[in-house]
Amino acid sequence: MAATEKKNIFLWSSVGNNPPTPERGLITASQGIWMPNAPCYVSSSGTITLQTTSDGTADPWHGLLLGADSPAVASPILAELDENAPVRYLKFRAGDLYGVYAENSGIDSAVTQANVGVPYGFTVSSTAGEIGYTTLDLNATTNIAAMVVDIASNLESNHYTTSDAPAMAIVRIRTECINAKGD
Repeated sequence: MAATEKKNIFLWSSVGNNPPTPERGLITASQGIWMPNAPCYVSSSGTITLQTTSDGTADPWHGLLLGADSPAVASPILAELDENAPVRYLKFRAGDLYGVYAENSGIDSAVTQANVGVPYGFTVSSTAGEIGYTTLDLNATTNIAAMVVDIASNLESNHYTTSDAPAMAIVRIRTECINAKGD
């Protein structure tokens, strides 16, 4: 896992500059302390569950955990939540774009024009202290969940460069993953 950057996947831009409205849900059984913007899915029982794989064939990628939905709980989440604790999450939409740092089998990686238009999978950490930390794995070409649509250095060259490692890729979550049913 790329550990030099402690940032996570985030909403880069939304269709018509109209960001999605945060959704509310209940967290599934304890999965540790999630990082802000940890990827999640809605399980068949309706609870919010940490997404730890990117199969691409049927794995659901429904959104990003924003935090607890209770004034009694700190947000970002600083302690493990109880089962059925209320949370807020940002639901993925087909036209929205997300920024995510790149890695190649656990090593920070640059992103080039050759990566644009190519689908990849994510690596999601389950390590304590960085649960939900998500990177785009440029070596994951069979377990895909997102398509690289651009490189941050093309869009904001004053902040990102082509030699950044890890570099920021701009991705679109695959519709098949957004529409997949939770387990």
